[in-house]
Amino acid sequence: MDRLKLILIASFLIPCGAYTEVSSRQYHLVARSGLFHGHQMPQKTFALNATPAINNRGQISFNVISVEGRPFSGIWFGDLNSGKSVSEAPENFMASDPQINPLGQAVFDVFDEMSSQGIFAYLPQENKISQVYKPGEAFGLNLSSSSYLNSKGEVFFLGSTEERLKVLVGKVGGQFFKYAEQANGISYIFTPSFNEKAQAVSKVRLGELGEHNEGQPDEIRRWNVNGEMKVIARDRDGDPNSPYQGFANSLDFNDHGDVLFRAEMVGGGSGLFLYSADSEKTSTVAMAPKAEIAEIEYFTAKLNNSGQVVFRAKNKRGLRGIYLFTNAGIEMLMQEGDSLPSDIGPVKIYFAEDHPGFGGSPGLNDHGHVVVLVSTVDPAHHDQTYSKAVYLIK
Repeated sequence: MDRLKLILIASFLIPCGAYTEVSSRQYHLVARSGLFHGHQMPQKTFALNATPAINNRGQISFNVISVEGRPFSGIWFGDLNSGKSVSEAPENFMASDPQINPLGQAVFDVFDEMSSQGIFAYLPQENKISQVYKPGEAFGLNLSSSSYLNSKGEVFFLGSTEERLKVLVGKVGGQFFKYAEQANGISYIFTPSFNEKAQAVSKVRLGELGEHNEGQPDEIRRWNVNGEMKVIARDRDGDPNSPYQGFANSLDFNDHGDVLFRAEMVGGGSGLFLYSADSEKTSTVAMAPKAEIAEIEYFTAKLNNSGQVVFRAKNKRGLRGIYLFTNAGIEMLMQEGDSLPSDIGPVKIYFAEDHPGFGGSPGLNDHGHVVVLVSTVDPAHHDQTYSKAVYLIK
């Protein structure tokens, strides 16, 4: 077991903790896809590159693709005991990865390359799909993405005008409002995150419209529902003293207002950083290359209300893994080549340099439970792929 050394980057507080590759967690199969057999999934229905979501009740939701009959994109909803496809997008339309709130309501966008059907939510208490946003309702915005529905039934999303200009939108008290828009010095708004307190956070690129190149300054910004905005971090293009060369396009957020973001460092390497709303200080979650972590992957890391973080990374041998950061340090939960239990006996996580064994980003709830999509193979014949499967790690 290695110890993470205490280092300082500018004025940032960096926590020190242990790193271990040995996990004492339990691994539970949630759902498995297959052409002719699966577990808690219809025949010929697949989770191809889904980012599963989980709430504190243990309810899980993720995107699925069916090739049985009329091909469709849809949403799976369930838990360890049962699950089913609960929504099918219209022909030639796609359902986005869902986000699931504390009530178990799974919200998702339905879209094609040029248009949107709007924002929908599966309501498990009523076992029905409800449309929570129709194109054009807010400021004439026809396209929506990164949608979130909080426990009060308030909807938040990143909208687009007919000119494809981005607008960050919320609806509180029955009224739509703008957190920010692609104007007035903001040349682009990247993938946002929202929380239960109707706050929003996103990376923005500064400049005039059309100035999208990487040389433009980037900032991580947080907005409150009352219009207040706070800059969480700036890159080197906007602040010559910044240790950050640039930021990943997506980030995460919890209900305390804490912000998790990935950054490339000026001196090389990359890191995951956690901004605390209470202390207004930024701490380091993980650095790469560091200890056994050689590379932090670009897939969005997830943050819960307990300050825990789950993320994807590669080790020194090039194997991809799922890692969990807690107050005790960094724990590797699983990696390519590991054995897992399943409904058809032991399987292994696929491993090959040119083909990842994981799909999408892992999900995380406040209990530290993680859901992840893996590609499984026959332990004795690694070239014989079984199926994609969603696992719950406790």
